[in-house]
Amino acid sequence: MIRISENQEKGLYKDNLIKELREIINVYEKMANYLMQEALEEKLTEEEAIYLSEKEEEYRQRKQEELLEEVLKNEL
Repeated sequence: MIRISENQEKGLYKDNLIKELREIINVYEKMANYLMQEALEEKLTEEEAIYLSEKEEEYRQRKQEELLEEVLKNEL
């Protein structure tokens, strides 16, 4: 049986959360690109495209903050 210290376990947890954050950021960047492409194809107004992009950015930031809060909480 492999034993790992509590610090190693926390490090692995943080590494996994960082990896997850990067994946989430990548997904949201793809979503933003998709929305902009849709805006071009559907000829959405510039205001509609900006609104959709801002909402996506707000959601991405909120998810990032939630994950970072969880990391900080688990460090204590």
